[in-house]
Amino acid sequence: MEYLLWYKKYLEEIKKPIIKRRTYLIYKHLFDNHINNYFVNKEIEEITIIDIQNFLYNKSNEINSKTKQLLSNNTILLMYTALNNLFSCAVDYEIINKNPCKKIKTIKSDEKDIKVFTLDEQRKIEQYCKENKPSYLFGILFTLYTGLRIGELLALTWKDIDFTNKIVKITKTKYYAKNDNNKSQEYIDKPKSKASIREIPLANKLCAMLKEHKKNQNSQYVICNKKNETMLVRSYQQIFYNIQKKLNINPLNFHSLRHTFATRAIENGIDVKTLSELLGHENTTITLKRYCHSLMETKKKAMNLLAKNL
Repeated sequence: MEYLLWYKKYLEEIKKPIIKRRTYLIYKHLFDNHINNYFVNKEIEEITIIDIQNFLYNKSNEINSKTKQLLSNNTILLMYTALNNLFSCAVDYEIINKNPCKKIKTIKSDEKDIKVFTLDEQRKIEQYCKENKPSYLFGILFTLYTGLRIGELLALTWKDIDFTNKIVKITKTKYYAKNDNNKSQEYIDKPKSKASIREIPLANKLCAMLKEHKKNQNSQYVICNKKNETMLVRSYQQIFYNIQKKLNINPLNFHSLRHTFATRAIENGIDVKTLSELLGHENTTITLKRYCHSLMETKKKAMNLLAKNL
């Protein structure tokens, strides 16, 4: 079978009906803009381990047209994953006997630097959100004490809040993707993974503040705009950026609020397993790798405490 014929069947008929639109669009972009041209004239049965290895090697030396830098390791890894899934499915459908991606040594993903707010910066942000209107600023404060992703925060409805048991239920998220007209549009869907579907206990003070916040709301959404409509992700990110500029804080992205929550949690002795579940990570390894610096600082303090009588 021709590679392109299998690709179209795989992505459009087999995968598209069962994966999220966002995942489908990511895969389609990778195949259409990076992968397909390399294998276009091949039969899928003819593609070898060497072909895959050469493809990945060439891509690792390719310049990103937007950034003018080499394609990132994460992008190359995504391409490998897309190809691996395509060939694995071909094996399942008995199109080929072996998956040529199986014995490929893949590159490691890029570890991004975790940036967090200092305690002083956090206090400034909290104070600003408490003292200023509109009420949607409460979402920033809420994120600092729950560690939600921005999409999870803006998808929250009042049905997700259990005031009796003081719990917030994360069952959906909001994200940008292109619609059928190739224009960016916001969608609300299930979270990125099963682990992201979770329940987060609310601190007593935060729960009380949330009840007060609800009194001023006429929307199904916990965080809404002045028209009581759902907030746009990019608009909310811009609002947060503007607040930091007003406070003379070196601007970090909205996700840094989540990193700050995790760092403060570690500083206050929350164990890694609990933190991992609160953040919605698939396993504790992700949490350990991401916050290893904060964990090491906490360990040092603990060791000095143990040795204080030496």
